[in-house]
Amino acid sequence: MNRRELEHLVALGEDSRRQFKEDVRNADSLAADMVAFSNSEGGAILIGVADDGSIPGLTLEDVRRVNQLIGNAATQHVRSPLSKVFEGAWGFVLWSLPKQQQDRGVNEPGRPAIPRIVFEELLVNALIHRDYFVEAPVRLFVFEDRIEIVSPGHLPNHLTVEKIRAGNSVLRNPILASFAAKGMLPYRGLGTGIRRALTEWSAIDFRDDREACTFTATTRFIKVQNEPVSDHDKALNELEMRNKGASKAKRAPANALLSELQKQIIVLISADPKVSYDEMAEQLGKNRTTIMRNIGKMKNMGILVRRGSKKTGHWEVTEQGRLWDFESQ
Repeated sequence: MNRRELEHLVALGEDSRRQFKEDVRNADSLAADMVAFSNSEGGAILIGVADDGSIPGLTLEDVRRVNQLIGNAATQHVRSPLSKVFEGAWGFVLWSLPKQQQDRGVNEPGRPAIPRIVFEELLVNALIHRDYFVEAPVRLFVFEDRIEIVSPGHLPNHLTVEKIRAGNSVLRNPILASFAAKGMLPYRGLGTGIRRALTEWSAIDFRDDREACTFTATTRFIKVQNEPVSDHDKALNELEMRNKGASKAKRAPANALLSELQKQIIVLISADPKVSYDEMAEQLGKNRTTIMRNIGKMKNMGILVRRGSKKTGHWEVTEQGRLWDFESQ
């Protein structure tokens, strides 16, 4: 690129394809801009150009420093964590959802009160269609009567809440969407996710806040009266608790801190209550003994309970376990 071409590029001003930086000193901030471009349609970051379009330039010493910073940002600060972010959020939502026994036996894990596909679609929508030029995370809030997913960036262009409910959409991050469609995330196509979620669960509200630059999807719980438990089932429950020593389990304090590994174990169990020690060890990169030791600690704290036999049983995160604050860990 020669000087004339550079001046022409600067004269076009900043937009979704060009960003001006008079100087850069923070690798995280630079990496965020690089990722934002890579998730959309690509672009150029012009370093040494002020916001008003003037070109103060860089000294030779600045160029050496900036080159090192760019290398560090690209190799150490740019990652592709979307799959892990989705899996962690997905597991936390499943763990937090109320469970219903419905027609299941007393020893079977309860079904989530809201169909799983609802949050699968809403989480994917938040990760694929958020505005990556807004330096803020997707936030997940769990309340007693609802779950809120807050995405950075309001709806783009002409979109409104009414239009997305009808299936209209604008692809904000086409490159990211193309990778998601290849298996990185359970992405099923443009404009279909919101309608699919609403078909499965109608109690979903959307708020497009242009002043705060956020888009919020709120899924509300609908209370269902549980079927009465028979005296026979109550007796079986009490017998099982005595046999397993559950009545002697220590109760975890509400502010009990869990290790990172223990939180990861809970996420895996929430996603698959029948997951084995060996499967957890393989997925978490730990040995079987470490997994068993940490599960034993959480059983003693009253956070985890084993239901059924060793071969055909399943794990269950107790109500007491749900008292500790996931966000504070």
